[in-house]
Amino acid sequence: MMSYFELNALSVVLGGSFTARVFLPEMDKMTLDDVEHQNRYRVLWLLHTDGETSLQFMKTPIEALAETYGFIAVAPDMHHAMGTDMKFGPNMEKFLCREFRGIMRHVLPLRADPQGNFIGGVGTGAYAAAKCAIKHPDLFGKAFCINGILDMESVISRTAAGEDTGIPQTVKSLDAVFGSVNGFQGSENDLLALAQCNPDVPLYLTAEEDFPYVNDTKRLSQVLGRGETTLVPPGEDFNSCQTSLRAAVKWMYA
Repeated sequence: MMSYFELNALSVVLGGSFTARVFLPEMDKMTLDDVEHQNRYRVLWLLHTDGETSLQFMKTPIEALAETYGFIAVAPDMHHAMGTDMKFGPNMEKFLCREFRGIMRHVLPLRADPQGNFIGGVGTGAYAAAKCAIKHPDLFGKAFCINGILDMESVISRTAAGEDTGIPQTVKSLDAVFGSVNGFQGSENDLLALAQCNPDVPLYLTAEEDFPYVNDTKRLSQVLGRGETTLVPPGEDFNSCQTSLRAAVKWMYA
């Protein structure tokens, strides 16, 4: 029987408490008499899209996948930070890539090596996951993006023009996350520019054929020139990731 629990703890980096949801594999996949935690497990860090919380993954097959493959999945709440060290707000990237990993390794028997650490996300969480993987290849061995909103410069420009981007961010809130819009291109948060500098990160990209940001997936795939890219039929798994998440985890273990 597998286990799921919610963790609430204090973060020094965030300057307050945080919430994360953890999915454990079947007990027969774990060494229960390992009282000294000599056996460490692969971990998948899951990042939700903007406007959601880690509860988003309760609709997906992540429980069944953790059960089948024997990894531990950890999904933190990111609020509206999009995995970024905000200009005016918490340092979410520093938290995700450093402090949070350390906290969870003290709570659970997780592997620390990049080959034992995967990261993935949905929507703007896919942007955050890809950015963390590309900037920190010493921490994450593979990454995946599901229906990724990856060209954040375009989102910023469209928001400034008054267009509906489908993301619950305003010009002021995006300024709080990234700072001056004029300085975004080529910055440490420009995912497409980062990918050009480090194109060797193993990345799995998938999106629905009619997803409004499907071209983001195609562009990042072209920049990277490696990994795997797939498109799924319209409406197949936008909310539940039934197809894409299974395919991404299978790719992780290939």
